[in-house]
Amino acid sequence: MVVWFEIIHRVVPGTEDAFCNAPVGVGVGFGSSRRALYLARHAGGNACVRQQLVDHHDAHLRAIDETVDRFVEEQHAAFGQGVTALKVMPAPAADIAIARWNEGVDMIVTRPRRNN
Repeated sequence: MVVWFEIIHRVVPGTEDAFCNAPVGVGVGFGSSRRALYLARHAGGNACVRQQLVDHHDAHLRAIDETVDRFVEEQHAAFGQGVTALKVMPAPAADIAIARWNEGVDMIVTRPRRNN
């Protein structure tokens, strides 16, 4: 599974020299890397065998898509709760707030992925 996230950081000064990262945009995406089907010349030369292999490959792609969709649906609430918690995590400096945010998002995304 491939995971990406894109963040438009916005660091907000708080009280007592603390900073919170309250991004204006957070995008998280899940999917699979591009896949290519390679057929041995012998198998690819036989139309029936080739079609069976292509159909089998397509079934794998559908299963992966369904699994990713189910994973995102199951984890959606946890992602939202994690992002909300990260927005109010104070840090002593702006760069530390950004670093903590990035680490937190990585944990939110990686932990459920490892458990599935």
